[in-house]
Amino acid sequence: MPGAALLGAGLVTLSLTISQTTLWTEDPAFATALPVDAAVLLAAWVRRERRCAAPLVDLALLRHLAVAGANATMLLGCCSA
Repeated sequence: MPGAALLGAGLVTLSLTISQTTLWTEDPAFATALPVDAAVLLAAWVRRERRCAAPLVDLALLRHLAVAGANATMLLGCCSA
């Protein structure tokens, strides 16, 4: 459960950073803090997943170029839509 909460919070924060473009003009200090918060949450999630006996995501799969490329394409595709 903590891993899912960290992943969810990190992705929501990252999505808000990318999708709310008016936030960058209205409140730049808050908009600058969001990607930092997302990075901290996602780093904590990666650390937790590496130490977990039954991880949500097998992070070793990201070593394969095809898997990492597909994930990056999906992230960029959903954010540009």
